[in-house]
Amino acid sequence: MKKTLGTTISAFALLICLGIPQNAWACPACAGNNDGGNLYLIILGSMILLPFGVTYIVYRLLKQSKVHEERIMAQFANVSEGRTP
Repeated sequence: MKKTLGTTISAFALLICLGIPQNAWACPACAGNNDGGNLYLIILGSMILLPFGVTYIVYRLLKQSKVHEERIMAQFANVSEGRTP
């Protein structure tokens, strides 16, 4: 049953992908744009650099949350031992 369902979903996804026009697969700068120019380079550069910016932001948030979690755990340990901050 699972193999048949997986095959059916895969076939349906393939049909959808084949039915989408080729311009839909292009990046926003390339879709319907013949000459490109400086705008093309700006959009291409931002598409390349965007994942690095997002990754850096997520990294900083995770690092801050780890420090915050350690502070909470230390405070909890002090309270459970009868000490108050």
